Amino acid sequence: MLYDFDVSGIIKRTGAYVKGAIWRAFEASHSGRVVVLLDEVDKSNKSMDAFLLRILEECAFDSPDGDIIEGNRDNLIFVLTSNGRREIRPEVLRRTQRFRFELPEGEIHRTIVATMTAAPNSMVSLACRVAESMRKGDDSELWASPKEVASLCNDLMLLPNRDKATIAAIVTSYMVKSADANVKRDTGFDAILAFASEMAKL
Repeated sequence: MLYDFDVSGIIKRTGAYVKGAIWRAFEASHSGRVVVLLDEVDKSNKSMDAFLLRILEECAFDSPDGDIIEGNRDNLIFVLTSNGRREIRPEVLRRTQRFRFELPEGEIHRTIVATMTAAPNSMVSLACRVAESMRKGDDSELWASPKEVASLCNDLMLLPNRDKATIAAIVTSYMVKSADANVKRDTGFDAILAFASEMAKL
């Protein structure tokens, strides 16, 4: 995120490193607003928290040459996302404003999924309905994300063999993430038949 060593540059003696995303963001912050997105920080090693602490608190880091690279704090916005897989250090959390976002439902869900697939609206609506019906229990990690719902639609659109067994296998692979989940029971209707009917229209 800060920099990477440039092996080719070292060999050719044209440069030893290339600037990473945060370095470029810090430079850009001196001429305008910049948003830095650090996605799913909870999947990183705990040592990442110490790195984040310095970046958030000091808005600076040391370059390989020993120079201090500083960002314009007034123009920098850091967005950190987490799925809660591990605890982030309290010192980091104290320097953030925290917001909790639930997975989207209804029309918002359908609109998001529709931007990621060329599937017809009726198939998108069906896939979203199935995904929302499958949201059981408190562990949202077991729920299909909008991206997975769109991927389901995309895979079905590309499917040359449209028999129910193949459709069931694809739907199950995206929607069922625990041993006690069942598409037909949890949705309350024959979702596989519904998908087969949608695909018959293509």
